[in-house]
Amino acid sequence: MTKHTIIPIAGGKGGIGKSLIAANLGIALASKGYKTVVVDLDLGGSNLHTCLGLPNKFPGLGDFLKAHTVRFEDLLYETHWENLKIIPGDGKTPFMANITYAQKLNLIQGIKSIDADFILLDLGAGTTYNTLDFYRTSQYGLVITTPEKHSILNMLTFLKNVVYRSIDRVLIKKWDAREIFHQACSRPIEQPQITLQELTEKINQIDAETAELVKGICNHYRPRLILNMANHPNELKSLIEANNACKNILSVDCDFFGFIFQDENIRDSFIKGVPFITTYPDSTATKNIHQLANDIEKWWHKTLKNTDQWLMKQTTHFFENNPR
Repeated sequence: MTKHTIIPIAGGKGGIGKSLIAANLGIALASKGYKTVVVDLDLGGSNLHTCLGLPNKFPGLGDFLKAHTVRFEDLLYETHWENLKIIPGDGKTPFMANITYAQKLNLIQGIKSIDADFILLDLGAGTTYNTLDFYRTSQYGLVITTPEKHSILNMLTFLKNVVYRSIDRVLIKKWDAREIFHQACSRPIEQPQITLQELTEKINQIDAETAELVKGICNHYRPRLILNMANHPNELKSLIEANNACKNILSVDCDFFGFIFQDENIRDSFIKGVPFITTYPDSTATKNIHQLANDIEKWWHKTLKNTDQWLMKQTTHFFENNPR
């Protein structure tokens, strides 16, 4: 396992379980002996500490960025679990959703300096520049969705914004190519949306070198999808359709990486303010999280193929052998 693995955990909308997955996955990885840190980057709405059953009494990123009363390295706090630490979010500091670009870079630099095997970033919902740039700190990232159509559409919107944000940064001084890109972004909704392949071909006509940079962005990102709150393996089919759209429109391939069944124990543990992985060690969701941790340990840094078939087979086997 490569040291210092940063895993952003994102999604297109709120209420899909990002913080719960971050907290419980952190416990699962720590239980395997890995030095693990969970970072609450849901600026303006941090609640990762509640998913771990911790009080909101520690200085957090708000104190580091706004109050300047604490050093970044002093934000790391021990949890109840060996090998697991947390960096709290905004704590009680207001207006944290509106940090400056310089503050964001300072924060990213601090995260990259953490001494740990795994660093899990619990990101906020939506497509703000902050969220997109935190996600872009890693080639791979977990993207969470539920089976509902609106959740999957929001996931695709998130991925589109990740790619477009990266292209926008690359083209910042490429004026002619940037004009073509901005025209594509501002195309009226009633007109067919331009694909990344079409965009690249347009840019290639005036600047072949820049077109290759855009292609490189599409090839660089490899989102790893988690279907959460699902009831049956067949619900993966809607995710397969979404991935086909992602490939056709964004020229980006996704990996199918995890499946977490709907489990009433999750809601119960959330109400109680305790992690379900320790409160309900034999629950379906706990088994799914441990499987996810095992797959991260084994596959995270490898190039994967046919992951839709692999995850469907794995999930169907679990479904048939774990009555619910």
